[in-house]
Amino acid sequence: MPVKRTVTKIAEESRPTPTYDEDKFYLTEKSSFIEKGNAYHKFMQYCDFSAKNANNELIRLLSQNVLSESEAAMLSIEPLEKVLSLEIFEALKSYELYREQPFIVPIAANEAGAWQSDREILVQGVIDLLAVKGDEAIIIDYKTSSHGKEQLKRDYAAQLNVYALAVEKALKLKVKEKLIINLLSGEVVEI
Repeated sequence: MPVKRTVTKIAEESRPTPTYDEDKFYLTEKSSFIEKGNAYHKFMQYCDFSAKNANNELIRLLSQNVLSESEAAMLSIEPLEKVLSLEIFEALKSYELYREQPFIVPIAANEAGAWQSDREILVQGVIDLLAVKGDEAIIIDYKTSSHGKEQLKRDYAAQLNVYALAVEKALKLKVKEKLIINLLSGEVVEI
């Protein structure tokens, strides 16, 4: 059993291992998809959630050199417009927002869902968006996926549950909601 584990690794270990044809084409496609996901995450990290026009927000981020031309070229305006118009961002106006919030927290291995031991391991991760109001928190994780809501729940519930455990343990906050926002479809998935 390791002493330290990332939330991403814990989540990967909780899902069935997919089989892939690992030829050069696949690796190129996988790399491109990761770069695209990183570009969407970067947009969300720096965008103004009250902006209703994703194109104007993209232009602003380009002009401030937050996004590069190549990153901007990977983004589609239509789904970003849908994401920025989600009700959740209106509801979060009264919350303190922490974007790309890193953490390292000791958690019992069996609580992290990875092993049958109560020995503590250090769990490390980054929460895409942590919203805090009083003693409550909302956790939002961004995904760029072609999968539907049920598949996203199956694939990422363990990850968001570990995030919630980390927030509750480290910050002594009650996590009242755990959400995934699919940046490609504009859908919100409740965990």
